[in-house]
Amino acid sequence: MLIAVAEWSVRALALNDNVETLDKDGRPIYVPDEELGYALRPNATAVLRRHEFSINIHTNSHGYRDEEFVADPNAFVIVGMGDSFAWGHGVEQDESFFEVAERRLRKRHGNVRIHNLAVSGYAQLQHRNQVNFAKELGAKVLVVAFCIANDVLENGALIVRSVNDEGVRKNYRHEG
Repeated sequence: MLIAVAEWSVRALALNDNVETLDKDGRPIYVPDEELGYALRPNATAVLRRHEFSINIHTNSHGYRDEEFVADPNAFVIVGMGDSFAWGHGVEQDESFFEVAERRLRKRHGNVRIHNLAVSGYAQLQHRNQVNFAKELGAKVLVVAFCIANDVLENGALIVRSVNDEGVRKNYRHEG
């Protein structure tokens, strides 16, 4: 019970959220974004190290942890959104659940693409601002992964994460 309370406290207070992630040249991979609060830097390569894991991060030209988005009019396009769970926190990119789902759907149904727009820390306020981009990608289906543990707190308090110029994430209250 004490461990659960401690974990909830760390998440609720975002005590573990101010760890910057730097690329191989020492530049932050998180950059300020006027519409989303922050985003991943396009074409970034870094290693995310935490005490329990170490994973490689590669972003495409749009700043998402996915392969390059290629227009294919014959593909059935699904766009996935979410926070760290959908982004693949703690696992390599090909182990994230949107990647696994894409492989399984391709095996069964052929030309299916899942474009992963998930970013660690994003909540529904950011997803709302990603919908137009999902449409540009030709999405026929939009899947939003929702984490009850922190999304309820963030949306209930209307908290949006942002980053400063050094790529360190911070929280602020959303006014609109």
